[in-house]
Amino acid sequence: MEVNVSLVPLIAVLAYIPLLLATIHSKPWNSRKTLFLLFLLSAFFWSLSNFVFRADFIDNHSNTAFKVVISLYVTMAILFHHFCSTYYPSGTRKWLPFAYISLVLLIAFVFLGEVTNITATDGIMHGSYTLQVIPLAIVLSILAARNYYIFINLLRDNKKPENHNQYLMLIIGLSGLLAVSYTHLTLPTKRIV
Repeated sequence: MEVNVSLVPLIAVLAYIPLLLATIHSKPWNSRKTLFLLFLLSAFFWSLSNFVFRADFIDNHSNTAFKVVISLYVTMAILFHHFCSTYYPSGTRKWLPFAYISLVLLIAFVFLGEVTNITATDGIMHGSYTLQVIPLAIVLSILAARNYYIFINLLRDNKKPENHNQYLMLIIGLSGLLAVSYTHLTLPTKRIV
């Protein structure tokens, strides 16, 4: 049985389209919505680049495509953290300088060829991660843990139902992002038979 692993990111691309349209056309417009739109755009382009890479559309540039996929993933994760930080109580440190400095350093690290490895087996290109993916995972895990810590405390201490639901949805969104991340790391990069 043949499984086409490029279907997963293609489904994600299709799912982002109505979310993008709904976000663009909703009112009122504020900085939180702008950050959410930037997050959705980065998630859309991450999924699109992931689809293009996994569907073998650009075999001659697989190494660069894989680096673009990882870079867009890191960008999406940092933008999600920035969006989540808009829900922090005033006075709470958001760690945005850490997040954006890490973004620049991690993307540079990816494009220096330290995180990914492309190999050919039976004429099919396969992408894999090297052990140097660990700094990337540590930085993103620190930001995820920070968001969990803030939102779980807010859930426990907050008595307003509308805020409670927002915090709960952000925790669910963060958990979904982590599940997708794990799937991305474990999913074969190309078609398997």
